[in-house]
Amino acid sequence: MKIRVTVSSSKTQFIFDDVFSKLVAAAQPIPGFRRIPKDILLHIIGPSKVNRQTIEKIVNCTVAEFVEKEGIKVSKDLKVEQNLEDLEAAFQPGKDFLASGLHL
Repeated sequence: MKIRVTVSSSKTQFIFDDVFSKLVAAAQPIPGFRRIPKDILLHIIGPSKVNRQTIEKIVNCTVAEFVEKEGIKVSKDLKVEQNLEDLEAAFQPGKDFLASGLHL
């Protein structure tokens, strides 16, 4: 079975913020700084790292929700036709996100 999903802008922003917060919490504190602006932290951690982890979480959550909603039994061998670089190029937090070619 092949599916195509669109994830809402509010959900992409929520998941991005969640992933980013967890990465910030796991990062070593920078001596001498109390509070670092979000854009600087994003630069330090790396936007690609945050985006890739966000995309993986979006795909996993969306497929899990779809499978549960539809009552479908699937193998653990989920495949995505689009490569991670293409997905990352199309991803922007706070914007609708389309993932197509998900093979269940």
